[in-house]
Amino acid sequence: VIAVHRAWTQQKDKKEKFCRNHALNHLALREIDTLRHQFLDLVIDAGLASRDDLDDCNIAKEDALITSCCLVAGLYPNISTLVRPRRGGPKGGRLLTKDGEVSRPSSSSFQRKRVNAAAENGKDAYAIYHAKHRSIGAVGLSGQRQR
Repeated sequence: VIAVHRAWTQQKDKKEKFCRNHALNHLALREIDTLRHQFLDLVIDAGLASRDDLDDCNIAKEDALITSCCLVAGLYPNISTLVRPRRGGPKGGRLLTKDGEVSRPSSSSFQRKRVNAAAENGKDAYAIYHAKHRSIGAVGLSGQRQR
């Protein structure tokens, strides 16, 4: 998406033709551009940047990984991190929330297999969860907590 937007903005007066030639939605790209400018205005209004030094503030603009991490953090605040097992310790990893609580994927989730099969080393891994899935027990009819 970042590369497409960048190529689209470089087209100047031929943006619609660019979209037709590459089977892209011109209105969606225009909306992305509008949202980008709105976000920039908010950052400047908050005092996090000024219009005079935008190049200094945007040193990571070519880094798609940082951009996607920022987008995910903003759009999906319920992210848990995979903590890999220690050497010689129990097998499998754990998903921890930002509060340090264990997030247990449901038994039918592909995340459960991924967490259980986690090796001692590998790429960083994250999982998105819904708040209702964070519970580790349920309240029975008698009102007592069951595990």
